[in-house]
Amino acid sequence: MNNNKETKGFLDKILRPFSRKDKVVKGRVGDEFKTINKFCPHGVYLYIPEREVWRLILVDNDYWRPEKDGIYAVYFDNTKCPACRIYDSCWFKLVKERSKDARYIIVLCSWFSLDCNSKAALRTFEKYNIHASPTTLFICRKNGKTLLAEKYEGVLELKELTIILTSLRSSCL
Repeated sequence: MNNNKETKGFLDKILRPFSRKDKVVKGRVGDEFKTINKFCPHGVYLYIPEREVWRLILVDNDYWRPEKDGIYAVYFDNTKCPACRIYDSCWFKLVKERSKDARYIIVLCSWFSLDCNSKAALRTFEKYNIHASPTTLFICRKNGKTLLAEKYEGVLELKELTIILTSLRSSCL
């Protein structure tokens, strides 16, 4: 019996960061944020370069999909992911430096579809079969059709992100 208590205590200690509920508020479509962090509402965000803000575009609807022609860079972000926090510096720098080269999207949950307060974000993780974080999905859409979709799992450096984006622009548009 004592062994079971020790095992339970050990497991509770390991799993605590993944089970702790941060104070995440439910967002409304149209809400805007200067930065995206663990306290932001779960959902799907679009970067608005003219205003340098992230607009919450989906919360409870169907999954996100590109609707207009162009290049999309989609960051699947888990707030409880240490690697995502490392990736943030490269991602947000890319967005700032190359804001005109793509439409930037963030899909935000706490831990994939297992801990997500947004049906739209949860369904987007599932739709694009995202099981590692961070994951970046690049999509090229032309004439109403998706020509290319490339998924990269793990932390990418700014140089790698720039090369991928440049390559997509030259091959897709």
